[in-house]
Amino acid sequence: MRRAEFINKSAAATFPSSDLSRRSAASNCVAAIVGSGIFLIGAAIGHAYQIALTHNMAPGNAGITFYSDIVLPVIGVVLLGLQWKSGRCGA
Repeated sequence: MRRAEFINKSAAATFPSSDLSRRSAASNCVAAIVGSGIFLIGAAIGHAYQIALTHNMAPGNAGITFYSDIVLPVIGVVLLGLQWKSGRCGA
């Protein structure tokens, strides 16, 4: 048996199912949405704190920045849910 054939057969034995890769891709999608969502919600809480406590209404703290910190995680969760419901999550 040549070396290349051995490597191909051992790789097939190590990763026997494409289902594993689909689950991994789905987990990566969920991790990306949850991780960035937690970060953005935390940033929104920080912006709200600064607005309430110091009346910091600077463009980088209030307005579109504040609203996008709230809306983007919601959009991400909705899109992930739609992808999951359609059965294409991780495909």
